[in-house]
This record gives sequence, structure tokens and C-alpha cells, in this order.
Amino acid sequence: QSAKAFGMKIIYYNRNKLSEDLEDGAKYYSDLNSMLPECDFVSIHTPATPDTKNILNASTIGLLPNHAVVINTSRGSTIDDDALIDALQNKKIYGAGLDVFNNEPNLDSRYTKLDNCFVLPHIGSATHETRLAMSMMAVNNIYCFFNNKPLISEVV
Repeated sequence: QSAKAFGMKIIYYNRNKLSEDLEDGAKYYSDLNSMLPECDFVSIHTPATPDTKNILNASTIGLLPNHAVVINTSRGSTIDDDALIDALQNKKIYGAGLDVFNNEPNLDSRYTKLDNCFVLPHIGSATHETRLAMSMMAVNNIYCFFNNKPLISEVV
């Protein structure tokens, strides 16, 4: 919805095609490599799994147009740092905005030397709605604990 407000055409890659109501006019690609050349912005929203490790690497970044911007608010392991830094240094893509990194909390210092890369301290979830949901989850877990009920989201 936010991107649509800026008049952006939304395209996406996912393991499974979303229902029409969730797609809300977005175009589905079943193959990442066929989608990337069409992207002005790539916003990564995926869990860290063996399948998503380095999903953006030298090969996939090479498919992006040179005006593309990569945004990662999901997991650092989804991006090959060497490949992204090379692409940014050599202007193979326009820029990157990163809120997550490999080996957090340590940041590859090469990112801080790039004028076309913006880094944030893992605050992508710092919205009012998300913080409220996190607070309510904590309250519900405390309630469950003291009432001998299964915890909703147990941290071990």
C-alpha cells in the first residue's frame, strides 16, 4: 500500500502465488531471475532459511538495472556482502538501504564508506503497530505463564 501511494507498479517473487485479494493488483513472478531485470526497487521480506541465504548474490544482482535500489529489512544472510558492496562501489546498481546485516551486531565497515548505501541499526520493526503487537504478545505470555497455560511464543 505504501509503494502504491507513490504510484509504483508492484511485482513480487514468492514460493507461492498469493490470492488475488492479497495481491491487490501486484504481478507475480514464479522465477526470481525473470523478475529482477524489471525492478527499480527490490525490497526483501523473507525469513532466513537455507533457500534464502545469499538470494541476492553477484549473479542475481547482475540482473538488476543500474538504477535499481536494494532495500533489506528482513535478514542479513539474504545478501552476499561482497557482491552487494562490489555492485555499489562500481555503480552496477544505484544504491542500497540496509536495516539488517550478516554477523549482527557487527557491520561490515565497507558499507559505511559508501555514499550510495544507507545503514540503519535494525529498527525496521519500530512502527507503532509492531511495538504495540510486541507489547501485547509479552502481556499475553505473562498471563499464560501465571495461569499455567502454554506460552504463545516461548523464547528458549
